[in-house]
Amino acid sequence: MIVHHGRKRQCLPALAPVIWRTDIGTKIILWQATHSRPIHKPLKIYPQSNAGLLARPNLGKIRAVFSILLFPEVIVAHIGLFFGSDEGNTERVAYRIQQRFGADVVDVRDIADVTQLDFANYDKIILGIPTWDFGQIQSDWEEFWDDIAAVDFSGKQVALFGLGDQFGYGDYFLDAMGMLHDVIIQTGPEIVGHWPTEGYEYEASKAEIPGAAMFVGLALDEDQQENLSAERLNRWCTQIHIEFGLDTPLTMLDD
Repeated sequence: MIVHHGRKRQCLPALAPVIWRTDIGTKIILWQATHSRPIHKPLKIYPQSNAGLLARPNLGKIRAVFSILLFPEVIVAHIGLFFGSDEGNTERVAYRIQQRFGADVVDVRDIADVTQLDFANYDKIILGIPTWDFGQIQSDWEEFWDDIAAVDFSGKQVALFGLGDQFGYGDYFLDAMGMLHDVIIQTGPEIVGHWPTEGYEYEASKAEIPGAAMFVGLALDEDQQENLSAERLNRWCTQIHIEFGLDTPLTMLDD
């Protein structure tokens, strides 16, 4: 590893990992330089930011300053909302949800611009996906499908919302949300935000929980029932606000 030492660039000796666990349960991984001489002074840790720490080891005459990676079990307190959208409907719903919770509580992320690692930043997650035509997955989600299957959702709370057309494609209503749900539950997250099927007219849906008269997440139909979306969003956001265990303000909107 090359570090700055004054105005010169020097290479540290070989690095070996040192792992500590703090009293708040956060895993910290430091890279401590191995050296033929013993380290007489302990490694000091200086808080820097959520993105990392600053480590200043004393290795004889070598004084190195380098950034290290911090891998916390939960590194942020807010919600990560991940959506995919072709024509903009799902994206607009994502930001309507953010407006209810607040921009300081919900991060809105386009699934086309993220990696698997981005999901590790949140312990509370909202996933938004529309269903296209005859039960097809939205294109950006389709490209990310193998990646989302590899994400470890264990220990996380996940809520889903889906968009569909219950009259035009009533045999496939919200199928993509149901398929996404079936993928992520393989790693054992807690699913919150189940939503009643009452008030919808459709023939079949992979998003329906068998025998429960519930969908796996919020069901929205911006084609046929757009006038009901604001009230449904208000109710659902109130529901998951409680299920997420948040104490932040929540705003009811007529949008």
